[in-house]
Amino acid sequence: MILNRQRLLPLLAVAVGVLATLVFVFTPRPAQPGLAVVVLASAAGDRLGPVALHAGPASLSVAGDAPKAPDSRVAARFTLPPGTYPVRVGNVSAPVPLTVRSGATEPLLLAVRNGAVVRAGVYVGVENVNLGLQELSGRVSPMADFHLVDQDGKPLDRNSLLGRDTVIAAFHTSCRETCPLYTGLLLQIHRSAPDVRLIEVTTDPAHDTPAVLSTYRSSIGANWTFATGQADDLAAFWAPFGVS
Repeated sequence: MILNRQRLLPLLAVAVGVLATLVFVFTPRPAQPGLAVVVLASAAGDRLGPVALHAGPASLSVAGDAPKAPDSRVAARFTLPPGTYPVRVGNVSAPVPLTVRSGATEPLLLAVRNGAVVRAGVYVGVENVNLGLQELSGRVSPMADFHLVDQDGKPLDRNSLLGRDTVIAAFHTSCRETCPLYTGLLLQIHRSAPDVRLIEVTTDPAHDTPAVLSTYRSSIGANWTFATGQADDLAAFWAPFGVS
């Protein structure tokens, strides 16, 4: 079959149009960057000296007034491609990474004291920033760092708990009265709120070694964490809660 030129030109025009449509449909559009906003706050009013902030490929200097919480001040803004990035401010690393979403804004709070970012004073994400402001304003008491081990002998400290709701209960494996009630309560919490982290910390380090905790954990069918440590470390851990 032979097509003349007059019939061929319209067919070519249609083919080119279809091809252009396919290219438009199947060519992925570049993802829009996300915005990170750095805010400063302090417990009593302060000022941050220049400090280097690193978040993935972004590096910038942050400084300025840090109002008394719950007030805060925006000190810097920067964009990043969508992704997850570790954050470091001077020598302080954030316990959770910065997750940037296309076209969205993600806050970072720097807690300031004596002109510097306090240890564990980098808060990433809306929930953690709100928590940081409450801690600085005195509405919530921050938990001091601690050094314990779990039932497998693995280290357990403050940084390993950040970024997730956690319930901590005092117990010891030789307790036969109130402790089983706590275990039953924790089991109910686990069933109704499975995303909440549960930890039982012993008050009898001389007896409750990691091996003893592991056996106890298996015997009651628990799948949450049990912790112990040196006597001094446990005394320091429980002191703020009034537990001896």
